[in-house]
Amino acid sequence: LFWPSKCPKSTKLTSYENTQLFFVAHNWYFKLILFNKKLRTTLIFFHFLSSLIVLKSRDPLNRP
Repeated sequence: LFWPSKCPKSTKLTSYENTQLFFVAHNWYFKLILFNKKLRTTLIFFHFLSSLIVLKSRDPLNRP
């Protein structure tokens, strides 16, 4: 991972750097999932749970 060394003043990353970080993170994520079966099942389970929560919060009929 790298951080922009040009301007230490701004902590905001450019969109290019954001996408790079995103892809690096996902590469590691998928490598972990592929090589660790126990971790894979728990991650899939938590991913399923979180997607359910997101879907519920996005549901237009579920407004308070």
